[in-house]
Amino acid sequence: MRRFGRRLAVWLFFLAIPFVMLSWLAPFITRLTIGNDYPIYSPGAQLDLMWSAWKGTFPVYMPGFASGHSTASMTLGQLYHPLAWISSVMPGYWRGLALEWNTFFRLLSLGLAHILLFKLCRRLLVSPLYAFLATFPVVYNLRMLDSFRYGASVEAYVGMLLAAAAAGFVFLDSELKRPVALLGVSTYLLAVSGHPQWAFFGLLGAGLFALLFPWVAGAVHPDFTRLPRRPFFRYILRLTLGFGTGLLLAAPYLLTFYFEYFKTNHSRAENSYQWTLGYSDSLRGEASNFLFPLHADVHGAFGGSALFLIAALFPLAALVKRPPKVLWIVYAIGMVAFLFAVGKESWVHALMAKYLPAFGSFRVPGRLVIWIPLFAFPLWAWMLRADKRPALFAAGAGAFALFASNWLWTTTSLPTQEWYSPHKIWKTIPSYFDSLVLYTSGATLLLIVLAVAYKRFSRRLFVLSIVSMMLTTWLCLFAGTWRQKKAATQTFEQIADARKASVTAHADPGYGMEMRTVTEYKKQGLSPARSLGMILHRVEEVSAEREVFRRMKSKAHNLPLLLDRPVAPMSPETVADHDEVKLVYNTSNRFLFDVAAGEDGYFVLGQPWLPGFACKLDGVTVAVAKANVLFPAIFVPRGAHRVDFRFISWPFLTGVALSFVTVWGWAFGAFRRRKLRVLLAGVLSGAALASLLYLSLLRGPSFETKYHWEAKLEPRPPAR
Repeated sequence: MRRFGRRLAVWLFFLAIPFVMLSWLAPFITRLTIGNDYPIYSPGAQLDLMWSAWKGTFPVYMPGFASGHSTASMTLGQLYHPLAWISSVMPGYWRGLALEWNTFFRLLSLGLAHILLFKLCRRLLVSPLYAFLATFPVVYNLRMLDSFRYGASVEAYVGMLLAAAAAGFVFLDSELKRPVALLGVSTYLLAVSGHPQWAFFGLLGAGLFALLFPWVAGAVHPDFTRLPRRPFFRYILRLTLGFGTGLLLAAPYLLTFYFEYFKTNHSRAENSYQWTLGYSDSLRGEASNFLFPLHADVHGAFGGSALFLIAALFPLAALVKRPPKVLWIVYAIGMVAFLFAVGKESWVHALMAKYLPAFGSFRVPGRLVIWIPLFAFPLWAWMLRADKRPALFAAGAGAFALFASNWLWTTTSLPTQEWYSPHKIWKTIPSYFDSLVLYTSGATLLLIVLAVAYKRFSRRLFVLSIVSMMLTTWLCLFAGTWRQKKAATQTFEQIADARKASVTAHADPGYGMEMRTVTEYKKQGLSPARSLGMILHRVEEVSAEREVFRRMKSKAHNLPLLLDRPVAPMSPETVADHDEVKLVYNTSNRFLFDVAAGEDGYFVLGQPWLPGFACKLDGVTVAVAKANVLFPAIFVPRGAHRVDFRFISWPFLTGVALSFVTVWGWAFGAFRRRKLRVLLAGVLSGAALASLLYLSLLRGPSFETKYHWEAKLEPRPPAR
């Protein structure tokens, strides 16, 4: 019991730290939260997605979001991340507390990442005090805070740290399957985090860290010697299994995102080099992270403690104690991230954006500095070794000298222009805040230097340095980003009432999340908005997209519907003097209409066309054409019919199959006996999953949206 109580106390300690470090936004207690993007994009998308799921339909399409799109475009809503699902079952989530629960679990996840990194450091035979000193800045810094601002991106930051720690355990526990499974789960959490750029950079960072870890472990402690070739190849195979498992589990998200969003988007996925430089900081602004972190642009900030300057001055440490080569590689990776963040002021960004896949598809170069805290960790751990303390003394003394120089005379190192630094965001940060950060940072460095110089008081001085470091970080996190008062999120009933009035989602899509065709509509000065369902009788085939836009821009009177395929034969006979459309059933993925056509025509669904749209007319599958470049349309003969439009996401179904096979592959491999029973259970559960998916995707309860459209037939011109 005593051992259990000690472990519980350690866990509670680490899980409490994020609530202390970010006490100003503590959920359910304070009235403040992170401003700018945090209360807008992620919670809005999450509520729309979770509402559909709790209503009974797993959403693969979201009507009205960015004019109507696959839910892959609602990536910030985190449809595939457990945080969204766990939050949605918490008391009060559907009574306006959605953001509070999201914040609560995000803070817990920071503590979880910290304790896993701490345990990894302990496995490298670093004592608890120094392990805490080496891991705290990895988790708590201004890069984490800016990740928090986008909601879903902090899950990517945490996922990267979890995956890196799990990779370390894969190496250290080379005979166990549990670390490989942990790596798979961590990779999954990183991949489905919801922010593609953070997830991409995070996967690369965790992968690089994993590849270097055997040598990093040897650098931190000599007991971990160089790996022979065969064990190293086995380690690579175990890494591949772990990372591969996570990516396969994330296949429903990854495949839909790639095929239904990335391949259909223009505003975000295809842009000029100049666009990729958006929100980049200057070299002097990025360098402010080391001395004046509140003057660094938040988009590329990573500072928050004096230890980052110690890591930057690693070459000084190398003059005293010769470091292993792997630490120079680690240092170079951090330097690359730093130079990439300054955009056009360095050749690194232009080179990587041009030659490395996907790097040219992202803006905000400063986001790559998520690598810096992770790759500074091995440098700190190495310098904290007992026999490497002279190296720590050299780097710490050099850093202290830089801080002291700013106490003796007026500095000219501040950036000449600040756009989104905390000082510019707030405009009311007291001038003494910079002094507090400077003094507490300097105190941290002085205490570390004294701890190395006076071994008798070493532990006490290191404890004081940790207290000083945490105070510096708290000050930076307190003033380091936008803040605003909390507001209640939408309730279940409010969303239900809005859906009864309209199929349109309420979430703000932000800039450029729509499909390429919607973007083109806006460029041409055309509105992509259209009635949910209507019947048109004047139809013409125009297959060239450019010609369609030319004719629509001409605004000719009574322009016909322009199809991308031959028009079906249409009889002049009429059975009524008007057309009528009534929506009788709808979910996120399905629209069922009762249609009465006065004469032959085309029924047009007022949602942007995607390849997943399929339609049944009176129970028979019919071909779906693309009308006016943008909308799905089918031929409807005169008379009464039932039109059943469905969105069937084949990338999603393929991804589910891959995830299912992955889970049962692990289950089959885990049971050495009775594998036939396991295989049979897999087949039966697969059939059950397929049935559940069919019911959830296409048979959920109706959202009961009220929609009715009616129009008189236009009189035909008299026959000659």
